[in-house]
Amino acid sequence: MLLNTPFKLPERFLIPVLDAISDHKLPHTVNVPALYKQKIEVTEDMYPERPKSRSQLYLRLNPMIQKPWIGGFPIGKIVEEKENQAYKFIAKKYNVDIYKLEYNPPIHLTFKWSEYGGEEQAHAEALAAQKKFTELYKASRNQYRVSYCELTDAFFLQVRINHIFPNILFECDIDDARAIFEHDWYLVQNEFKNKFDDVKYRYRLVQKDEKMKKGKSITKFLFPADKFREYEDNNVFNCRKYNLVGPK
Repeated sequence: MLLNTPFKLPERFLIPVLDAISDHKLPHTVNVPALYKQKIEVTEDMYPERPKSRSQLYLRLNPMIQKPWIGGFPIGKIVEEKENQAYKFIAKKYNVDIYKLEYNPPIHLTFKWSEYGGEEQAHAEALAAQKKFTELYKASRNQYRVSYCELTDAFFLQVRINHIFPNILFECDIDDARAIFEHDWYLVQNEFKNKFDDVKYRYRLVQKDEKMKKGKSITKFLFPADKFREYEDNNVFNCRKYNLVGPK
């Protein structure tokens, strides 16, 4: 998140949410999904152990042991260049001003078919390089796990958006996970002025068509009969149904 007034000690502030309505512009690429289509199957072995007590004192003294992240997508892309008979693995350099940290260096590797024994072998080598690079910088996107919420006494799905903001997690009810991840979801921004004439930014997760035009929002997807739903905690990535409320 890029702030108008930078913190004096930005490394102290880890951003855990993205505000649905914010005073700040968020750094995101409009044509790159925040959530990628993937097959998610939640099985019994993915559930952490339910705490014996929901009290804050008990949970502080006995922190829950989370299951490891699974699934997800590697960083970068594999590009086919038929005219050069080669595959390229390309990943951009990522850094975030608020942290002043570099998350991964840029990389640009070429795998010529003639040097690797053919097209199929060159493609396999490019994929292997992408996997190795992703693991080295812990740069997988959209890895997921099942977690537990003591406030609602319920299990839910958590998804890491990316390695640039490692503490920002998409959350949804387990019953909705399969349907949600049958689609790509994009973060979009709309500027508006509130009743005090202050400039604000509204963020939503939406589907897009083949021409990248905005489609159905995730709140409309989850509540098709309702005209509008707000985020109770103002976190655009908390899409558990208890958090999506109608107009008050």
